[in-house]
Amino acid sequence: MNNMPLDHPPKLRRWPNLMDTLMEDGSDGFSYLAQCDALAIDAGNSRIKAGWFSGQHLIEVWHIPVPEFGAGALPALPNRTVVCSVSYPEEQLKNWLIQRGLSSIHVILKEDPLPFKTQYSTPETLGSDRKMLVHGANVLRPGIPRLVVSLGTCITYDWIGPDQVHLGGYISPGLPMRWSSMHEYTGRLPLVSHPDLDAGANIPAKNTEAALQWGVVEGVRHEIRGFWRSFLHQNDPSSQAQLILTGGDAHFFEISPEERIFAAPNLALIGLHAML
Repeated sequence: MNNMPLDHPPKLRRWPNLMDTLMEDGSDGFSYLAQCDALAIDAGNSRIKAGWFSGQHLIEVWHIPVPEFGAGALPALPNRTVVCSVSYPEEQLKNWLIQRGLSSIHVILKEDPLPFKTQYSTPETLGSDRKMLVHGANVLRPGIPRLVVSLGTCITYDWIGPDQVHLGGYISPGLPMRWSSMHEYTGRLPLVSHPDLDAGANIPAKNTEAALQWGVVEGVRHEIRGFWRSFLHQNDPSSQAQLILTGGDAHFFEISPEERIFAAPNLALIGLHAML
């Protein structure tokens, strides 16, 4: 397995659609970025991310909504590819890559041996996304107790000890799921989506839409802080324990190096690359 990339800020790009690459004569005008060392693909519930690695460094990150993936163009020609998925069928994803000329493809399956020790009583039920988040945290910040919080369709909390052992964790509904539930399980509450971060929040909210939007965001903020307090309570205060935020909605929550709260938006990609 690789010793892994440094915390290197990659360029972010939207994954090109094949229809966007057609020339006026109908031919495929898409030109690949470059020959790259490795491609790591993380297929989540709502979007798919691909990390382009050159040597030890994550150079670029491409993303596309899951429903649009079948029409996507391959962003780079990798020497090796590693894939994990929690939604898109693994064989379908692998065949998609093979059809685009790739051969060295490592698919992470739920029955694969874990790349770390765990105290989970049912390790076979630990999702491949959580496996790669824990592995990525162990690679990126080894030897430090870490609480990894991934804010996606669901929010996962994974506790990691100073000896790199996965101690267990929690799963709760993500932001969109909470907004959707309030709309679906009541008669009149509207369906809302992510609030405008630039506009900020009035505390307390002054209308129903804002109350729904920021009620969820602030509720999750307190939930994260509560788990963080519990994690710190179980660790030596001098251990330099860290809270690592990742996932598509992590940008709604503040990082604070003074409180040892950090962001690692591409943690799963780092864990995937380390499997090669």
